[in-house]
Amino acid sequence: MKIYIHDDKFLNNLDVQKIKKYFIKSIKRIEIYSEEGIFRVDDSNIYKLHIENERIQTFQYKSKKLLINYIDIIEERVNQIPVEHIPIHVNYDYYSLDTKSEVKFVVESLEKENKLKINDAYFELDDNIDPKRDTILNEIQKFL
Repeated sequence: MKIYIHDDKFLNNLDVQKIKKYFIKSIKRIEIYSEEGIFRVDDSNIYKLHIENERIQTFQYKSKKLLINYIDIIEERVNQIPVEHIPIHVNYDYYSLDTKSEVKFVVESLEKENKLKINDAYFELDDNIDPKRDTILNEIQKFL
């Protein structure tokens, strides 16, 4: 599941230099959009993405409105991509307060002309974790 901060200024004010000590990994992917669907290229594998069971829940935590996106993305391994498509190079940077943390802060950046521009940021949790649990919310607050 993903938790978004519902605030127009959040992305504009995001300073990754302030959280770089929490950096754990970076993943580069190519996302491909076509009339036949959305595809993802990881290393040498191609996957067609099937989005299922998406639902959104909102709640207030302190002064922030949070959006919880419950979504299942099924990856189907395929051997080719459609001829007509738009490729987008995406960099996913993951941050975590410590190695045992259940919360990952993800910053998505798009690569254009060898420069990265932040496109999205959200918190990622396993689906079996209660996102309203105090320990989870406290970790989210530390990134805000």
